[in-house]
This record gives sequence, structure tokens and C-alpha cells, in this order.
Amino acid sequence: MVSTGVESIKSLGKFGIAGKVTFETNDLVWAFIKAHKGVKFEHNGNPRAIWYSIEKTTEERRAAARTSAIIRGLVKHLVEVVGKDETTARRIIDSDYKRGIVVFKELPTVIDLDDDAARSRPLGRTRLIQKDYFTGVFEVLAGARAMTEFKDFTWDTLMLEATAEDKQRA
Repeated sequence: MVSTGVESIKSLGKFGIAGKVTFETNDLVWAFIKAHKGVKFEHNGNPRAIWYSIEKTTEERRAAARTSAIIRGLVKHLVEVVGKDETTARRIIDSDYKRGIVVFKELPTVIDLDDDAARSRPLGRTRLIQKDYFTGVFEVLAGARAMTEFKDFTWDTLMLEATAEDKQRA
């Protein structure tokens, strides 16, 4: 048998509508995804009969849930204490769920329409929270604690709530 990198294939049965393919390595998964980006698989004359989706690991789901809880807490503070509207507050808080980084983006106050304005001024970004690469523990950075928007914010409570939510879902 020729090795395709597929470790196992599982189906819900003869009339099942879902199945699972497990690859030997992450590199093989990504090679498959890149090779089939935007491709629909044909079966029995139906051009869209087979499609695939990527499932996150348990650890990835936990990290995303913790990051979401942190973002919700920050947005809630900006709305209730600072007085931002919710749409603006959501635009101000940006994140990278995979790496566990949360940043505060300064939104432009003035749009420069001059003809000689070749490029817009880059937005200021302050990193608020990041996840330690080795331990996976989220930490609040000194720059976040010094910001006027979060001067009365209880960072430690937010971190405890995010951790508690993670444990509650597990």
C-alpha cells in the first residue's frame, strides 16, 4: 500500500453525512489544505457533494475560549466605564487567537484627504496581553496597566475569569 500520509478514515456509516480523516503529521494536513483551497469535490455527478472543514484541537479551542473571554471583558470595560459604543470598542481591541496576543488599536481621529498625503499614518498599537509560548499562561503587560483607558481596570480579575471559563468548558 502506498503511503499517502493519511493515518485513518472514519465514517458515521453507510448513510452517514460526515466522516473524519486523520493525517500522520500537521505538515501533511497543510499540504492537503493548500492543494485543495477552494476546491469542491465531485461525487456521483454532484459537483459539491464532498467538502471539508478543519477541526481545532482541544487545546486550540481552550485557548480561543480564553482569548474570547479576555476580549469580552475588555470590550465590556470600554463600553461601561470609558463610554465607547460597542462597535468602536470591538474595533479597538484586536487579537491573534492562535498566538494568544491581544492589542489595543488607536483608531484614526482625522482622515487625511490632502493630495500630497501618500500614505496614511500607521495606527498605534499597544500590546495588552500575551500568552507565554512555553507555559501557555496569559500575562498582562506593563504597557496595558499604564494606559489611561484601563487605569481602574482589574486585570487580575479578568485573568482569573478567563481561566475559570476555560475550566468550566473543559
